[in-house]
Amino acid sequence: MLGTTSIADIYMPILETLSADNKLELITKLSTSLRKENTKNLRPDIRACFKGDWSNINSEDLRKNDFYGRTTTEW
Repeated sequence: MLGTTSIADIYMPILETLSADNKLELITKLSTSLRKENTKNLRPDIRACFKGDWSNINSEDLRKNDFYGRTTTEW
C-alpha cells in the first residue's frame, strides 16, 4: 500500500548508522524482550480455575446456612 510505513522503516536510517557492536547489543535486548513476552503468555491464569464457582450461590441461601451469623465464645 502506498503511504504505509512500518515502524522498522522509520528506525532503519538511524539503525544503519550504529556500529556492529551496538547492533548486536540491540538484537540481544530485543531477543530477550521477545522471550519474556512469550513466557508471560505461557503462564497459567490461576484465577481461571475458580471462575464460576460462586455464580450459583445467592446471598439469601448463604444467610440461611447454619454457619451464617454463628459466634464462638470459646476456643
